[in-house]
Amino acid sequence: PVWEGVTVSNGQVIAVLDHRDIKARLAEANAAVKTARAALETAKVVLKDRDRERKRMEKLFAEGSTTEQQRDLAGTAYEQAVTGLAQAEAQLVQSLAAAEVIAVNLSEAFIRAPMDGVVSAKYADPGAMVNAATRIVRIIPMDELKFLIAIPGPYLRHLTEGVTEVVLMSDALPGQSFSGVIARIYPSVDPVTRTATVEVRIANKCGQTGGWLLRPGLYAEGRIILEVKRDVVTLPADVALRRGERFLAFVVKDGRAETRELIVGARDGNTLEIREGLRAGEQVVVMGQHRLADGSSVTPADDGERRKE
Repeated sequence: PVWEGVTVSNGQVIAVLDHRDIKARLAEANAAVKTARAALETAKVVLKDRDRERKRMEKLFAEGSTTEQQRDLAGTAYEQAVTGLAQAEAQLVQSLAAAEVIAVNLSEAFIRAPMDGVVSAKYADPGAMVNAATRIVRIIPMDELKFLIAIPGPYLRHLTEGVTEVVLMSDALPGQSFSGVIARIYPSVDPVTRTATVEVRIANKCGQTGGWLLRPGLYAEGRIILEVKRDVVTLPADVALRRGERFLAFVVKDGRAETRELIVGARDGNTLEIREGLRAGEQVVVMGQHRLADGSSVTPADDGERRKE
């Protein structure tokens, strides 16, 4: 028996249907095959005897030692033996075919796992009535999982199936990352979100206890490197202030806060590319900026101290 969480192998028996009647029919079919084989052997012996008798009578007839009628009777008996052998062979073939069909039916009474994986759900209990449409268990391959991610339309042109790499991270597994490649880009774009679904195949990992780290249904974040830019100014996303569609930041200049409007380029959720508004090396207020106004006096904090207005 199997249950939720059990690891199964391809071809492993996971359920057995009641097959007592099939076993009985298979025993009858095998007995019929045995009888047909015996009948075939008998037919071969009869044919050999009739052939020998036919040849003997033909020789005697040629010598004038027997009548034409006796010769013809021996020939007729031989032809009947040939027909009997053909019928015995056909009966054996038919019996073997019938037994094979029943054997296949018997093998189908043993439900086997179609793949390596883990049982994620069990739908039928021992003794339950089932038919061809009844679900028994659900098996999920754990070595490679499917990760679905929504990609905004403008970025789709940068993606290539089988080539573009994705790095997966989850809050449930801090410090862990998983690599994958885009397997399929869905053809349609959601008219509401303006995003297309991208399917990524992620190689799973085993933890120290031997169990799989990633599990189906786990929420995760995928990162895709569309292009690499060097010598650019970046800013943590939580440092910038949003004012509608505008991005603002405060820099420290001559001991006072100076408002800068930012032109933002690429973003990955945690980091913003600053195309205009900041220069490399400028001091940016990273704490308390929500309470600042342009021209507020600020004093840079020493290491380990909080910054203050």
